[in-house]
Amino acid sequence: MTYDVAIIGAGPAGSSAGYELAKNGLKVILFDKKKFPRFKACGGGLSLKAYRLFDFNIDNVLEKKIKTARIFFNSSKYLELKQKDYVGFTVKREKFDLFLAEKAIEKGVEFRDNCQVTSIENQSDGIVISTEKERISSRFVIGADGALSTTARFFGMEYPDKKVSIITEIEINDSECELYNDFLCFDFGIIPGGYGWIFPCKDRLSIGVYTVKHPKNIQMYLEVFIKKQGFSDRKRMFTRRGAIIPLGGRRQNLIKDRIILAGDAAGLVDPFLGEGIYYAVKSGKLAAKCIFDFLNRDISLNKYNETIYKEIVIPFQKARKISWFVFNFTRLSYNMLKRKGNFQDFVTSIITGDRGY
Repeated sequence: MTYDVAIIGAGPAGSSAGYELAKNGLKVILFDKKKFPRFKACGGGLSLKAYRLFDFNIDNVLEKKIKTARIFFNSSKYLELKQKDYVGFTVKREKFDLFLAEKAIEKGVEFRDNCQVTSIENQSDGIVISTEKERISSRFVIGADGALSTTARFFGMEYPDKKVSIITEIEINDSECELYNDFLCFDFGIIPGGYGWIFPCKDRLSIGVYTVKHPKNIQMYLEVFIKKQGFSDRKRMFTRRGAIIPLGGRRQNLIKDRIILAGDAAGLVDPFLGEGIYYAVKSGKLAAKCIFDFLNRDISLNKYNETIYKEIVIPFQKARKISWFVFNFTRLSYNMLKRKGNFQDFVTSIITGDRGY
């Protein structure tokens, strides 16, 4: 069977690319190694700018709509950043990713979940993708298979700058649900070179720590953070996973022949806040547009590299500088943030996505 585009990985990048391509009449197949719905280690925060990327309503898979961010310093004092509009939203990735895949299927994408890609061969007459179950050929491949991308590894395009986060989910009772109902928690100073977070869902809290450094025992920092926040009952913790975070800001080639990387596979995670969903969706849409324009308008595939560099990588290079300052001078940064003015407005607008770096 021959397709116009084969997409490896059915996260937000892959499903968004598939949706756009199929919407424009291309024949698309989408693979994922996991059976859907599947758990995904992710804080589940969705920024306002990410919400605005979709041309369909996603409200049914939103867990919470949040108008306040609480910024803590080492789990003690905090300040509140409030918006008339929403600061952001929370999602459960197992539901959110399935929903996006179903939207792609509605447009005509063929979806193969629970299907591991075992090889990708770039041949003169097309690209041959082998799985445990079948072999197909495609004119293009989009590698959207995460930070440990098989696609990138096959073609020597792996992104080098990878850090770590660790996440646990805690069941909450009705009173706790009300307490955490309407704010996102960011706790700076709880871990060197990073922050802790608490993001509320309807029946649970996503709690985790993220760092741009290499602490010897990241799990210890998570334990300390959980206890400081008053959650020490291990019976309530029903998942605990680590995640690899490919911090963006490095310029690199994301195309090899007709193979294109998107999302985490392309190293497109905000190096300050660690946000990835927005950039996954955006890069997936850009990859789809790049392929469509190549086929219909004779525009070079390299336009994708140029657009990603201009719209994502250059802002990420600025974000790296902010990250360095905040994570090396955390107390000073927190004190600056307490004062109403340009810095507080800047941080609030970065969280919401109302402005870029």
